[in-house]
Amino acid sequence: MTAVQSRVVQLQDRSENGICENGIYICSRRLQNSFRVTLDGAQGPLRVRDNVETGWFPTNLDSEESKWHFDILILLAVIGSSATQKHMPAITASPFGLFPRLLPAPEALLDTIRLYRLSSTPNVDVVGVYSGTVLTELNYFANPLHKIEDIQPFEFRSCEIKYNGSDKEKGEPSNTDRIKPTSFLNVVTILSIFISVGLLVFAGVIHDDVALIGVGTMALSTSAASLSAYWSPQLSKQIVKTTVPQGDLVIRTRGGGFIVVRGKENVICELYTGMDSYKYFFTDKIRQIFLAMSTLLLMTSVIMFSNSSEKM
Repeated sequence: MTAVQSRVVQLQDRSENGICENGIYICSRRLQNSFRVTLDGAQGPLRVRDNVETGWFPTNLDSEESKWHFDILILLAVIGSSATQKHMPAITASPFGLFPRLLPAPEALLDTIRLYRLSSTPNVDVVGVYSGTVLTELNYFANPLHKIEDIQPFEFRSCEIKYNGSDKEKGEPSNTDRIKPTSFLNVVTILSIFISVGLLVFAGVIHDDVALIGVGTMALSTSAASLSAYWSPQLSKQIVKTTVPQGDLVIRTRGGGFIVVRGKENVICELYTGMDSYKYFFTDKIRQIFLAMSTLLLMTSVIMFSNSSEKM
């Protein structure tokens, strides 16, 4: 028998490495080293074809061939945790963050360092018009009111700050400082809770006990980590009832922008001149217990996920 073109080979083991197609055994060029060249074969010729497994996406592959691998997915969790770091104070202060869920990832909440001062905006001069107070930073809760990063050079603004829904006679707030229930982060947290419940139901429907334990332990891990950092804002209050100067002040940005803020001294003290800090609901020892529980649950969930079915 004449050679089929110039590439006629015979497999050492046709049953495992060959694909029978119209009486001709076809294999990939990657397996050439295991072939020997021949001019004829008792069971039919074998032709080397380049496009057996060179498609864009691997489909219908044998058990010994390369398949889809998702080991890189662990990097997505790391990227996601770094992107949500600036939202951690708001997430851990929300009561919805205490519910078991999958988002954010538990490792984003496993912080061994407990902060006691909210982050401030540097390179900003805050000067009291009548009190003479001079500060070189803007407090955490004052920055969202003015959005210092959006102020153009030499821009001028003027505003008046007062309590919203307060007792007009006393001039004091009527409620505590909490996250709005309809805020965007709360909506995302609620969606994450429903997604977690949906995955639990789906794992039960397909009878995947390993995935069911994995989703449950990871959701509980996020809840335990959120409990370890659960806090509420603690603002400075005017304790002594005495005559104080007016609270008007001027804010100057690094680019030469100016903001004139008018308001009562107790309001100005809470937002600008006082120190805003964290008020944690649990002591440091209880926090360490929650962190240990969250870490153990996270490791258990990773082991369970790696052994769950492909449907999950």
